[in-house]
Amino acid sequence: MPNAPRVTGQVSANYAHPLGDLTFFAYGTQTWRSATFTHALSSYGRQEAYGLTNLGLGLRTADDKYAIQLWAKNLFDKRYAAAFGAATASTPYIEILGDPRTFGVTLTAKAF
Repeated sequence: MPNAPRVTGQVSANYAHPLGDLTFFAYGTQTWRSATFTHALSSYGRQEAYGLTNLGLGLRTADDKYAIQLWAKNLFDKRYAAAFGAATASTPYIEILGDPRTFGVTLTAKAF
């Protein structure tokens, strides 16, 4: 595919351990993309290789009806371009940045 990275990869790990009526769980994901040109007509469109790390941990009930999870995306706050736009008369390119480091809490309750 044009402008696609030559090499991409992902490694994931999951862990779960019962604690009485609850289960502790944790996961981690590391993705990696090699350098690429996302805008073929400009040297400004070069995206350097980068990796993103996502982590999470939480507790859930044995029946999976309720859960609470703490998570982090882009843990090391890697700046990367998710896309590039066309050049204009005033800018050589437009860079659309990927999501910054983000933390959150997710509460889940299943009705059925």
